Amino acid sequence: MNIKILKDIEISANLGDITIRTDGRSVKILFNRSLENVKEKEFTREENLLGLIQFENVFIQKFGYPNDEGLHQHNYYKNGLSFYHGHLVEESDWIKEWNDKRSVNKITGQNYLNGYNHYILTFQENTFECIAKKYTLRYYNDERQRILKEIF
Repeated sequence: MNIKILKDIEISANLGDITIRTDGRSVKILFNRSLENVKEKEFTREENLLGLIQFENVFIQKFGYPNDEGLHQHNYYKNGLSFYHGHLVEESDWIKEWNDKRSVNKITGQNYLNGYNHYILTFQENTFECIAKKYTLRYYNDERQRILKEIF
């Protein structure tokens, strides 16, 4: 198993609201963006830097522990899971586990989750994981409430 950091997902190390919306097959997460790679920092209010990630064709998801203080207890920490990043787990044990569970069903077969990926997002207070086909990402420099109204 290999953990790859997804450099396009820039998560703030500062405590911020995380808003999650799911309809069962799609998950949207609105989060605070890291100021690190923003070119015009002096013209930007940090609380208005937001990222919206949307996972498509979600098979399963989980959200909660560990937070940043307990991240070292995560099963993938020794494989490269790091703080405040998006990650792709290559050769995921979680996908293998679900393929094995689904293999008893002759219709879906052993490779039911071919084309799916295991993603992990590490935030200050929580960790989000899902098995999904893909994600899209967009950044905003705007007020959270307006974006919530418009997108959620």
